[in-house]
Amino acid sequence: MIRTLLLALLATSLNGCVTTSVRDDSPASDLVALEASATRTLKPRTLPNGKAYCAEDAETEKEQDTCLSWLEGAFYGSEQDKKRAIWLLKRGFARLALARNPCKWYQLTCKRSAAALDKPIGADPLQP
Repeated sequence: MIRTLLLALLATSLNGCVTTSVRDDSPASDLVALEASATRTLKPRTLPNGKAYCAEDAETEKEQDTCLSWLEGAFYGSEQDKKRAIWLLKRGFARLALARNPCKWYQLTCKRSAAALDKPIGADPLQP
């Protein structure tokens, strides 16, 4: 009987060591989540050939035109990333301000702006 109790105790203690909780993957605070999202949004862009710049390396005019079109696309994408990051940071700071100073029951405009913060993260801020 003691062996079975020891075996059951060992099995339950190992089960507790092996499993991980869902909260382990979540960020420690809103600021950490905001920093991670901004870092992910503002990561450096590379061209399709893997380089950061290629116009000087082009040997023919066609290669240079291709590279310059890639650079133009990368620049446009980088500007869009900056707009998204600014939107993300403003939204994150608004959430932090709301958490520190919650809406009262009679503040309807505050409640509307708080509800607007609950839009899905994937919503494109660049679309009206």
